[in-house]
Amino acid sequence: MVNYWAVLVAAVASFLVGMIWYHPKVFGTQWMKLSGTKPKGKPPASTMVIAFIANVVMAWVLSMFVIVGDLMGGLKVGFYLWLGLMATTSLGMVLWQGKSWNLWFLNNAYALVNVSVIIAIVVSWT
Repeated sequence: MVNYWAVLVAAVASFLVGMIWYHPKVFGTQWMKLSGTKPKGKPPASTMVIAFIANVVMAWVLSMFVIVGDLMGGLKVGFYLWLGLMATTSLGMVLWQGKSWNLWFLNNAYALVNVSVIIAIVVSWT
């Protein structure tokens, strides 16, 4: 049974994790350099809304997989989902788009932390 409040709280937390992770004083400057992105100022509201909706979807989908009642079991499920789906799928940016392994690592470390935060919240509310 999905706890929709947990999904909403996890989506907000996920959004905050992304804001912090990619902040220029954390990894944002390094990410821009590695990805070839230039600072464009504050993103439009529509971009932020779409990103938040994506976080809600991710939190909801992860909550469907986390039917275990303990944190370690949930984190294990999250790790395997990250490894089998996110880490492998994103290899294409290195293999086919010519992006660096450093960018792959930075983005995937974020994805793993993000999934872990979402799962920790979902499990704790179950």
